[in-house]
Amino acid sequence: MKLMLYKVPMPMTTAEYQVAQLWSVAEASKNETGGGSGIEVLTNEPFTQTQPDGTTISGFYTHKIYHLRDKVPRWVRMLADSIIGKESLDFHEKAWNSFPYCKTVFSHPKFAKFEVVIESMHHDDRGNNPAPDHLCTSEYLSIDGKPVRLSDAQEVFINIAEPLDGMEDSDPTKIRSEKAGRGPIPPMGNWWEKFPEPMMTCYKLVRMNFKYYGLQTKVENYFVEEERKLFLRFHKNVYCWMDKWHGLTMEDIRALEAKTQAELKEKINDGEVQGYKAQD
Repeated sequence: MKLMLYKVPMPMTTAEYQVAQLWSVAEASKNETGGGSGIEVLTNEPFTQTQPDGTTISGFYTHKIYHLRDKVPRWVRMLADSIIGKESLDFHEKAWNSFPYCKTVFSHPKFAKFEVVIESMHHDDRGNNPAPDHLCTSEYLSIDGKPVRLSDAQEVFINIAEPLDGMEDSDPTKIRSEKAGRGPIPPMGNWWEKFPEPMMTCYKLVRMNFKYYGLQTKVENYFVEEERKLFLRFHKNVYCWMDKWHGLTMEDIRALEAKTQAELKEKINDGEVQGYKAQD
């Protein structure tokens, strides 16, 4: 099992990030959907839930299917087909967003030995919080029934100034938000330590588990690196799209989500594969 704590410093407040994240999820979903691949939204509705510590949280629950056959390398497709068979790369995502806390579970209905659990917390800081609230409290984060400790996780900072293949046009080191009056991001070093306020950090505790003899280490290492790239790609876009989401309200976002859900339903099987494609 892999246990990672990703820290993503961002030049905005947590309130701004709540809007930015949801707007960017909708935009990225549309950009990645088409030709039989991409994202299908089954449910997006309010929820109330009692936590293991007895507290009650509320927010929005979403259930999505990620059709990823064209988004992974050939060796992953072959492996998945040999183990699972039909629809082997159609993964389910269930998320409980009670911002600033969010829990997300990725799984496959035909393969119980695979699971990725992400618990996120968001703070107005610079990534220097050693024990973000609520992390390591979920019943999903356990080993043989015993809760894991935050200190067990490998800590990794995700730097949105880092170059990434295919994202030359979404470079935070070259883009300034005119609406917010922020940026560009310094291209070198730990820029978030001295960057002007506002600053916040997304803390993401990720548990990756693939219980399959002989393949566990290879598959878990692959998904850990892909998760890092996914977080990096997404947050580079969140920053670069700032002038598109800055000033929107949560009411605007809920209306956008409803519209996007309908658009994705129409796009999923139309045209060609969109967005990121894996290199075999």
